[in-house]
Amino acid sequence: MRSALTVTAESPMTADDHVKAIHVFTEKNPQPNVISVQLGPRAGRAMFSTRIRLADSQKVIAIAQMSDGSFWSDEIEVIVTLAACLEGSLIMARALINVPAKAKRGEVIEIKTLISHNMETGFRPDNTGKPVPRDIITEFVCKYNGEEIFRAELFPAISANPFLTFFTIATESGTLNFEWTGDNGFSAHRVRQYHRRMRSGAAAAVATAVLAATAIAAEIPLADRKSGYDFMGRETRAMQDDDTANPGMLWVLDGEALWKRKDGAAGKSCADCHGDAQTSMKGVAARYPAFNAARGRPIDLEQRINMCRTDQQQSTPLPFESKELLALTAYVGRQSRGMPIDIADDERTRPFLQAGRDMFNQRQGQLNLSCAQCHDDNWGQKLAGAPIPRGMRPAIRSTGWNGRPWARCNGGCAIAWSGCAPSPTPSARRNMSTSNSF
Repeated sequence: MRSALTVTAESPMTADDHVKAIHVFTEKNPQPNVISVQLGPRAGRAMFSTRIRLADSQKVIAIAQMSDGSFWSDEIEVIVTLAACLEGSLIMARALINVPAKAKRGEVIEIKTLISHNMETGFRPDNTGKPVPRDIITEFVCKYNGEEIFRAELFPAISANPFLTFFTIATESGTLNFEWTGDNGFSAHRVRQYHRRMRSGAAAAVATAVLAATAIAAEIPLADRKSGYDFMGRETRAMQDDDTANPGMLWVLDGEALWKRKDGAAGKSCADCHGDAQTSMKGVAARYPAFNAARGRPIDLEQRINMCRTDQQQSTPLPFESKELLALTAYVGRQSRGMPIDIADDERTRPFLQAGRDMFNQRQGQLNLSCAQCHDDNWGQKLAGAPIPRGMRPAIRSTGWNGRPWARCNGGCAIAWSGCAPSPTPSARRNMSTSNSF
């Protein structure tokens, strides 16, 4: 299981009385060490956040080392419902850094960082049973005008795509240096210029470097439907609301790089035809699946991207669920964030929308369940500890911490709760998508 972790130690953080270090351990993970953080008076606040992996229900222990040589500890019991697993790598290393745009002299400011990395623990076997070699980021350091203000030693219990928040005191304008190092020669370095001046409003700058009922369900009226976002917990909402904390933004950054990359025999990029995606792609994802006259049926966004690749770039289509296709889809979809879904409802699309509606209400599998029995009849209740959203496209899932096509979310439901693996054919995937568009 992945869990958000925030550690706070009460301290005035003065030169004479401050927290020097905080060490976090687990009770039952294969390796007890989680993270060790070095602090000092410049931190202004003895507090940091990250995300960790837990193999089982267990205690998480934090020990604070004080400047007077004393040690203080606390612990919390964490209940695990699903053990942690590992994810595949992203296309390329990306980093997100967030610092306040403005601050007063002496103000304690919060800094957030997120970097793409598998954080392979070394405890996972491959498909032949041999251990996958450890490959983690082992250290992170932040310097403010050359002075170290935060240092963290990372261990395998830190989740993939390490996320860290920490604090420092704004004293003067200058340079913030961020450096990550790890196994197999991994190294990443980012620099941000910070300008201290009087605060004007609450603006913040985000810097990106280069993420069972038995009756047939009654359909929920459009005006009464809620997004999966409305059923999220506070921590998950906070993660999704903050582009620096949301691992999905790493995929968006990869997609942006692919958008500008020339490919195929035509030697063209997506940008060569469509220009700035922030303008040309605004609202596009909200209209998919969309009817394609040449094919005589609706196509989803992934298929539209591949049509551009074959017709315009004269390149091979990207495999479904490939990292490149997921990244491009995430980038195009990002341009429609906050816009309502606007699938066409006309004589051409109605047969397919009806097919999706039928699939949504069709009982299947060993449990003889339909999508509607959970998402229409029992929304708001819990299944395996997780709230059941209404039958709509959900907000980006944190499960897996990587790109997820919508069809896989549908397929995962079908396998987990109905015991019935969905058909992998394009028509079945299309019906899955349209089932959440009617």
